[in-house]
Amino acid sequence: MSRLTTLLSAALTAATATAVSTQLSAQTMASDPSRPSTMLVFDVSNSMWGQIDGVSKIEIAREVIGGLLQGWDPDTDLGLIAYGHRKSGDCSDIENVIPVGKVYPEVFADQVNNLTPRGKTPLTDAVREAADVLNYRDTAATVILVSDGVESCNADPCALAEELERGGVNFTAHVVGFDVGRIKDQGQLSCLAEKTGGLYLTADNADELTEALQTVAAPPPPPPPMLRLEAAESETGQPLNNGGVVWTVVNLDTEESVLVAEAKAAPSLEVGAGRYMARAELGELAGAVEFDYAGEADQTQRVVMKLVAQATLEAAPTAVAGSAIKVAWTGPDNQNDYITIVATGTEEGKHGNYAYTRKGTPANVRAPDEPGAYELRYSSGKTRATLGRLPITVTAAEAMLEAPPTVVAGSAIKVTWTGPDNQNDYITVVATGTEEGKHGNYAYTRKGSPANVRAPDTPGAYELRYSTGQDRATLAMLPITVTEASVSLDAEPTAVAGSSITVTWSGPDNQNDYITIVASGTEEGKHGNYTYTRKGSPTKVRAPDEPGAYELRYSNGQSRSTLVALPITVTAATAELEAPPVVPAGQNFQVTWTGPDNQNDHITIVSPDTEEGKHGNYTYTRKGSPLKLKAPDQPGSYELRYLMGQSRSTLARLPITVN
Repeated sequence: MSRLTTLLSAALTAATATAVSTQLSAQTMASDPSRPSTMLVFDVSNSMWGQIDGVSKIEIAREVIGGLLQGWDPDTDLGLIAYGHRKSGDCSDIENVIPVGKVYPEVFADQVNNLTPRGKTPLTDAVREAADVLNYRDTAATVILVSDGVESCNADPCALAEELERGGVNFTAHVVGFDVGRIKDQGQLSCLAEKTGGLYLTADNADELTEALQTVAAPPPPPPPMLRLEAAESETGQPLNNGGVVWTVVNLDTEESVLVAEAKAAPSLEVGAGRYMARAELGELAGAVEFDYAGEADQTQRVVMKLVAQATLEAAPTAVAGSAIKVAWTGPDNQNDYITIVATGTEEGKHGNYAYTRKGTPANVRAPDEPGAYELRYSSGKTRATLGRLPITVTAAEAMLEAPPTVVAGSAIKVTWTGPDNQNDYITVVATGTEEGKHGNYAYTRKGSPANVRAPDTPGAYELRYSTGQDRATLAMLPITVTEASVSLDAEPTAVAGSSITVTWSGPDNQNDYITIVASGTEEGKHGNYTYTRKGSPTKVRAPDEPGAYELRYSNGQSRSTLVALPITVTAATAELEAPPVVPAGQNFQVTWTGPDNQNDHITIVSPDTEEGKHGNYTYTRKGSPLKLKAPDQPGSYELRYLMGQSRSTLARLPITVN
């Protein structure tokens, strides 16, 4: 039997006298304060009339709850609070339907079945009332919320969760989101569970709702083993009971930080088995120890602290934002020691841009993009302790841009610039008002000035930006207008299938622009046979083998958008074959033909049942008519086929016997 089945049944005994039967009132007993109590908070808002597979959610919920109450543990207390079932549009419609106490399954189920969805979703205040009823400040308390929607009464369930977690002895809220579709809505519900150490589960049907309720009602697991740390000035001395001890703990197997510069006298950690390093710092004292933790039982690990080894740093007092700072240093140069730059006052153990000391002195550390007061730190790679520090001021970088005020869509913009040219700085073009840090087409400043940045394909108002490579901040901006390109196409109105179409064009001839032929109505950006405009005008584009209505398109090489289109009709190609009706096996024979003679068209001899497009012995039509073709070595019935070189479709066929 699930614990939720145990918990849900418990609530029915409490006697809201007008809501339950006389029998229930006579048998009501108070919840035992010596054990944790649970309150089911049930959403009966108007949205519960929504249907799943033709059945309303309220009917599904009633049936699931009724089923769980059967065989309920009589020693487990439970209560029921419902909201949204008495009035429409009333955020105060919250009722303690069944006080916490012994459960009578049939009466409890009757109460649930009598709840009718009508109103709003004041789930935050309902959970608060449940916590107060359970006396959460003095006793362990659990709330199970079943809801199909988010708070609709201008309250914040996340803020309530933080309040209950801070003020409760051992308060937990489990949440079951029933048919909650939107990720945004799920986030509001899951917050209530996550911030109180509860579970958030979703259910989209009766089976999933049953499973979710059984899961959240299961008895809590035993407390996990804990790793406890203590600091002392000797192996045998008393532990330091000082909340100013700063701890850093790293899992050496995964190189992940468990604690980073956290001040606490004696931290307790729930971590998995592995090899760890713990460092403790207090004033000029520091110590570190590496140890193994099995993760199967509580373990106390002592760290003995001694005087810290020191390091020195030397660098210019100022540096331009984003530039490389040369830092001369002395220090222990232990494994993974590093020089970092951080804002003045940054928490101990944190780092910004850095360089390992193993690369020698001076080290090159990149300045942040944000001007201000910083400090360079020599940090221990093992413990992240600061062994030396040096103040430094980061000054603002400056940049300037120059370019034509208007450019043609898709063309190359020549941008003359000045600026710091720091690592990965770039010039980009974006629509006016684009969010800071976003980029469009760009060129790195390391390629020199002027930079070539390709204009967007869509005409409009844009701006060039000089952006820093480190945090994409804009150092300079220049407005620019992108104008529409002028384009034209000219070709014969019809072309034979598979033939070469001569196309005269004018246009911007931007990088990778191309002329293509596609069926009329083809989706924008798709292409068929094509030729790049860089090959000049006129150019040649091969017609498809399938007759029909087509259009020639001048397509932009950047976005594949169509700048101009020209209708063209592709007419069917025809062919005829003439050859002796009987030819000797393995011998050459003569075939006379007429046909389009398009690129790679060929005459082949195959058995009559050969799949379309397959070939046997063949000769290209470019060799003229008549041409010679070798008969197969195996006697039998065959056919000659004229195959188009592009699609290998058959234009003509002629039966022939090989003997």
